[in-house]
Amino acid sequence: MASVPEHILGFLKNWIITYVKHKNLLTKDIIEIKESEDSVYVLYKDKKQFFSLIPFMNSIEEIFEKMKKAKLEHNLTSFTIVCFNTKKNLNILIANWNKFIAFKELSFIFVNPFSKTEKKWIIFPYYHAKISESESLEQGLKSMYSLVDETTQEFIEKVLS
Repeated sequence: MASVPEHILGFLKNWIITYVKHKNLLTKDIIEIKESEDSVYVLYKDKKQFFSLIPFMNSIEEIFEKMKKAKLEHNLTSFTIVCFNTKKNLNILIANWNKFIAFKELSFIFVNPFSKTEKKWIIFPYYHAKISESESLEQGLKSMYSLVDETTQEFIEKVLS
């Protein structure tokens, strides 16, 4: 992974932990939350979810390496990439869609905590591919992407410095 400043990873980690805890207010099914430098592992009563923090995706190899390592260490039922809502991250998702749909447990959360509209959008490639037409894939992903204000690596680095 290209070196991401610690404070950016920390910001994204805090965001996802807050999000997970907020979703848990009604269900109260979280047993444990463990943090590392670039990930958050959540043990629920009925599943194990791993959130890999990749603020600015550079390669799918990085994603697959992290997924393989997390599966071996945690016997996961869910693996989620948490990234910022940037054009580059969207383009990596689109360009590698056919590779991502092979993994039932894989999802992505695209976030922009500074957005004036929605703050996140979530996609499960395996399931999305089952219910959508491949001809409209790119248009549909761009439509979901547009629900959250676009951000850039430069903006994130500036606002969090």
